[in-house]
Amino acid sequence: MTQYVVRAVRRTVLIAIAAVLIPALAFAQQSSARTKEIGGDVRWLTGVQFNDVNANETAFGGATRTVFRTSTRLEHAACPEARFVVGLTSSIDAEGSIAFGRSHLTTRITGDPEASSATASEAVTVYLLEGGVTAHLTRWHRGRVTPTASVGGGYLRQLHDGQTFIQSGPTAYAGAGLRFPLDAAAVSGWKSAVLRLEVRATILTSHSTLDSATHVMPAVIGGLLFHF
Repeated sequence: MTQYVVRAVRRTVLIAIAAVLIPALAFAQQSSARTKEIGGDVRWLTGVQFNDVNANETAFGGATRTVFRTSTRLEHAACPEARFVVGLTSSIDAEGSIAFGRSHLTTRITGDPEASSATASEAVTVYLLEGGVTAHLTRWHRGRVTPTASVGGGYLRQLHDGQTFIQSGPTAYAGAGLRFPLDAAAVSGWKSAVLRLEVRATILTSHSTLDSATHVMPAVIGGLLFHF
């Protein structure tokens, strides 16, 4: 089952890459100069709600009853992120990033007839390494604003409180955003700069989730990229 999910995610990524690259390449103007950008973002992870788990008791004769229910969530987090971009064509970029943040894993226990509801929480340190391609959809630009679409894959590593438990696994992502060039006068010392905003959906595979299921974690990314 796990191998099937991983293969399905890989197929989804390949289809998404093709869906972005084919139309973008159709409108791209080839450029001999390779642009390079480096910068930083803040990535706001909205969190993940995992599947509920019931604590069941088996009685004589095989009958079961639910003793209590648990609901677990990886809470939201603000993650600083470093990003490096290399232009492949005038409309296609290859990019890589690494993000680091601290969140909490919160479990709520309910439905216990012998005790009141309770909540337990532990700190989780999150590292997210990603790489992929971004297409500048110049055909649909408005003024100085250019829409973008991005796809790629990554690796998520979660260190639970005191490093008592470490969980890692591959990820995939797809996103859409906007690029807004800034005046060179405002970024003295650099050729130019770009304000970048993106909404991204990160697909977490069963290897990186507590319930061994695939989940989607939305995120909002904003930051500056400097040309050099």
